[in-house]
Amino acid sequence: MDNTPIFWAHKIFHFSHTATSPLWISATEGPGLVDPNDPGKDPRFRALVEAVLFSRGFLLTYNLVLAWILLVFTAWHWGEKAVLARRQRQETLGRECIEWVNEAW
Repeated sequence: MDNTPIFWAHKIFHFSHTATSPLWISATEGPGLVDPNDPGKDPRFRALVEAVLFSRGFLLTYNLVLAWILLVFTAWHWGEKAVLARRQRQETLGRECIEWVNEAW
């Protein structure tokens, strides 16, 4: 068998582990960093924390809204089924009453 595909895959795997990002961002350097020893005071870190907290609240709200919409459509669907069943029952009772009256005469 040809050993080329395995060699090619090995080179790709090795490159993926040794490659570095062209944009190196340091957490201890930058114009907005207040105290390098306390990353909690970094405005970038604060913005990240605010984004995570917002996404938690957003996901909870999103799921509640989806559940509410599902509940509304379910109630609507079952309401239509109940109305159709009532109409069919009334039509059946109406036919039976007409037949009973016709038989009595």
